[in-house]
Amino acid sequence: MEIARLGQIIVPEYPANGKGYRAYYTGTNLVEMRVTEHLASFGIPQKRIQRFIEDLRKSRYQWLDLDIGRDGWVVLDSTGRWSGGQSVAEALTALEIKLPVVSAVMIDLRPIKKAIRDNIDNNTIEGELA
Repeated sequence: MEIARLGQIIVPEYPANGKGYRAYYTGTNLVEMRVTEHLASFGIPQKRIQRFIEDLRKSRYQWLDLDIGRDGWVVLDSTGRWSGGQSVAEALTALEIKLPVVSAVMIDLRPIKKAIRDNIDNNTIEGELA
């Protein structure tokens, strides 16, 4: 049910090909869903979350990628700007170049990615998904 709800915001990597087919979500999609949940819990509108996730997808640092992407912090400020960094200070410094940050939502990607990796590892048998 949670995947269906978040699927309205996060487009699966491999969409279903008609009735009776399943959509397939990648590890990156799962990270996107967790970030979406955190942002929504702060009352951030769905359209803004979609733009934020799209910007992060296009990022050259691949912040959302589960396997090769960076583990660090992503910050969304009250004006809709975002930044990423290995620390909160690094992420905020990049945002404050043009305007001071008055308020922001900061998300630590490390525990999100770790929880997803652990869940995948716990549901994997000898390298094959159960």
